[in-house]
Amino acid sequence: MNKSERFWDKTASQYDQIEMKDEQTYRQIIQRTKKHLKISNLALDLGCGTGLISNEIAEDVNEIHTIDISSNMIAIAEKKAKESNIANINYAHTTIFDDRYKEEAFVGR
Repeated sequence: MNKSERFWDKTASQYDQIEMKDEQTYRQIIQRTKKHLKISNLALDLGCGTGLISNEIAEDVNEIHTIDISSNMIAIAEKKAKESNIANINYAHTTIFDDRYKEEAFVGR
């Protein structure tokens, strides 16, 4: 486990509270994002954290692939999605350098 992963693993349990301190800005970001989505879209959420954004846009797209370096963040995101009956999100504990998530793997999907 590298230094970044350790940091985000330690931060995971407080992440939502930290991020939601500016809830108005967060809601504006979600609203602006949703304007560009179609139900046929496949979305990629790099650095998904606890799923704050993915869970909000899940109903607006066909499928979401999420990745995060922190296994604790992924665990929280998966739990929240399950509690909300969200089934179209795929989670991966990996980095943005993982070849499975290069642009070429998603073009035309």
